[in-house]
Amino acid sequence: IGYEESIETVRNVLFKVAETNPHCLDEPEPLFMFTGFGQSGQQITFCVWAETHRFIELRNEIQIQIKDAFDLANIDIALDQLVVRLASNSSHLHGGI
Repeated sequence: IGYEESIETVRNVLFKVAETNPHCLDEPEPLFMFTGFGQSGQQITFCVWAETHRFIELRNEIQIQIKDAFDLANIDIALDQLVVRLASNSSHLHGGI
């Protein structure tokens, strides 16, 4: 998630998604972990459990539901970024004399 996002808001949105998905098991409860600060955003892990025969269905559904819920809540999903700075004197770029 982006650095400007509230971790608590993200946590609440994720738990709401899990609560509304009929394939997420109540036990064990969903697991939310803030795992660190990445180069482009805050890192989290969110785990839910399903019956084995529902795993693929749940995995597909919940990722779509999370994306939709994040969009509704205006939560930014951080993307890797690369900042490129060019020298102000172009002679440096051409091995200037």
